[in-house]
Amino acid sequence: MQASESDKNFRRATALLLCACFLLLFFGRAFYWFYHPLLVWCDQSVYLEIAELIMQGKVPYRDAFDFNPPLIMYLNVVPVVVAKVLHLSSALCFALTVLALNAFSSGFALWLAYKNRALPGSQFVIIATMIFFFALYTVGLDTDMGQREHLFMLFYLPFFIVRGIVWQGGAVGRREALLAGVFAGIGLALKPQFILCAVLAELGFLLSAKKVLRKLYWRPENIAVLAVFVAYGLCFLLLPSAARHIFFDQAIPVYVVGGQWSAKCLIHMIASTAYGVQPFINLITALLLAFLLRGKSCWLLPLVLFSLGAFFNYFQGGQSWTYRLLPMAFAAFMIYGVCLGIALQALFSRFASFVPGRLILAALLFFALLCGNVMGDRAVIAESRDNDCFDLSRLGLGYSGTCPRSYLSPMFFCLVQNSRAGDYVLHLGTPVAPGFPAILQSGRRSASRYLYCFLIWLEYAREKSGSDTAFFGRLEETVIENYGRDILTNKPVLIMVQDSPIEAILSRYDFYERFMGGYTLIGKVEGHSIYKRSNGHQPGIPGAVAALAEMPRRRAAVLAILSGGKKIKEVALQNDWSEEQVAGWVRDARRALLEVVRDPLADKKEELYQENSRLSEQVEQLTGQVGDLRLQVENLRNDLKKGEKSADPTKNHL
Repeated sequence: MQASESDKNFRRATALLLCACFLLLFFGRAFYWFYHPLLVWCDQSVYLEIAELIMQGKVPYRDAFDFNPPLIMYLNVVPVVVAKVLHLSSALCFALTVLALNAFSSGFALWLAYKNRALPGSQFVIIATMIFFFALYTVGLDTDMGQREHLFMLFYLPFFIVRGIVWQGGAVGRREALLAGVFAGIGLALKPQFILCAVLAELGFLLSAKKVLRKLYWRPENIAVLAVFVAYGLCFLLLPSAARHIFFDQAIPVYVVGGQWSAKCLIHMIASTAYGVQPFINLITALLLAFLLRGKSCWLLPLVLFSLGAFFNYFQGGQSWTYRLLPMAFAAFMIYGVCLGIALQALFSRFASFVPGRLILAALLFFALLCGNVMGDRAVIAESRDNDCFDLSRLGLGYSGTCPRSYLSPMFFCLVQNSRAGDYVLHLGTPVAPGFPAILQSGRRSASRYLYCFLIWLEYAREKSGSDTAFFGRLEETVIENYGRDILTNKPVLIMVQDSPIEAILSRYDFYERFMGGYTLIGKVEGHSIYKRSNGHQPGIPGAVAALAEMPRRRAAVLAILSGGKKIKEVALQNDWSEEQVAGWVRDARRALLEVVRDPLADKKEELYQENSRLSEQVEQLTGQVGDLRLQVENLRNDLKKGEKSADPTKNHL
């Protein structure tokens, strides 16, 4: 009796430690995001901005153009609402919401596994380690956190666990199955190609079970998935006809044809960055382990097929966008978890009588996670202490706290310096960045229905579409006119125009003369020309305006640094400039000074260049004249030879 009570205490302590481990895993990363409250990446920031517009009564596509189905836009309403309630930045609340979703999804899946812990073969150990590795991968994400592929995995996990339990003969309650099915339906509806991964996972369970039971398919979770898709389809009918027209007749054709402008070759998709290579290394390793341990767990084959389906989806997309690798990367990590679970299962079977062993392993895991969190938090604090931080109160949005400047782009500081919170600004550039996330982070508003510019896709589609050239040409003209109307209506304070290729496209439509007459060029940031709205209307092409409003202040700052009066860090803090910007100006100034010192004729260079050009032209002209004279001499010689032959009859006879 004493031993039995002792064993219960050990098991209870082990369970508590494991719960503590999962809590550390789920929420330990929140500390990092609180120290980086403005950190969000371009794609995610666009959908947060669209969610904000939806809350203002705007309609997707008609008032906020995008190429993707609308579900992701409405899902992002959740972190925006949380941000308004808590008076925090939407970027921070977005990260916290995704962490909470990770905790709920993993916790729900773990609960389902715990309720079926009596399944044969100690399946709970394998499922628990698999879920642990799943949650661990989310904790390590930052750049691609919250992308649709990531959300798909978070929504899909409980459904995957439910299907595995059902195939093994376990029991899942109706309400739990319906909830898992609704979650999976939301995740699968984010992108249609996700369905392939789910179908292959189901095929893996079927092959592992080696039996077909019709009752396993007509279950609450599958019915819930179908119900979500039906409801989603009906929601499309609720969109205004103008919105549906833009999505089906404009967005989809441009994406299908114009999206190939950024397509990449196979080797680039695999090895363009170290960040992109790692998922492939994990996949190869995971598949090798799965092959070596085949038959040891019914979870291996579904995960292998799921990962291969995700692998196929990535390559058929033809783009080297790393977030598309996330389903494959998650599956590889889950295979790692299954393999570790198989090893732990064998260990526990060998030492089944040694109950404290599990408590020791749980304690070691807790200690490792605790040390990892403490070390990570100390690194975050040191980073904030050693680096310059931007005071969020300067945004005028009611936020408090700081964010490291190194995580904010030069475009962000340009917006903060030249506009105020709530002002309209417009970004015209081929990528989403640097317009977003800078616009969202700074609390400015996009002045156009086109939150990001896709003119280069239209150019490509017009060139490559063949018979549809006229259609894409008319659509490009429509987009240009819409940009112009948005500028005239919203009067953005700043317009950021990418130097190449967007500037050339706009010039072809006389965009500057027609719509930007009241704007003055004030400088260049990240390959973009920055135009600021003047108080009064100033006709003419803004690009020809020579006076740059910021040049005197920059010149004074650079001179102060060169004279030794101030440091780069000090100047950047005082003027809301990034240290990289200031260092670049100082570097350019030093280079110019050295050029003058090394070349005593530097002031007369332009005059000498012009004189050299004039002399070169004269030489070319004289060279041409010499060539003409040589040709005339040669013609005269030929004429003389012909005359001599005709005058001598003997030579003609011979």
